[in-house]
Amino acid sequence: MFEIRRMRATDDEIQSLIADLVILDQDDRNNPATGFTVNQMAYASECPVVVKIAGRFDDGRELAVDIQADRLVAAFLLFCGKWQIPICQGSAKSVTRISGGIAFDMVVRNLTDDPNPVEKTDCVFVHDSCANPNYS
Repeated sequence: MFEIRRMRATDDEIQSLIADLVILDQDDRNNPATGFTVNQMAYASECPVVVKIAGRFDDGRELAVDIQADRLVAAFLLFCGKWQIPICQGSAKSVTRISGGIAFDMVVRNLTDDPNPVEKTDCVFVHDSCANPNYS
């Protein structure tokens, strides 16, 4: 038996999650980005989920990039860390395209393998580390 935790985000909420991720991913420490607005978003693929975005930083720089499924997972993890939503570090994480948005799933554990699941916890309030993408 598995425990599955699901978060659903609308397309507007996905744009906000991606904007936060893009700001975090910027490598320019001398001129850090303070804001990013997604102007256009489209789904390039539904399985696996790939989102095409185009937007602008507050300083006027423009960015158009495909956000792959692993980066969408990172965007949800960033959101959870920001709002102190518990994340089970050992869970399998995935994103799925749903009507009007994206669902983020965490498969927490196989409950039949754990004879005493109430006494154990693998939940933490920080997100897993994710590799910094190359937007070049």
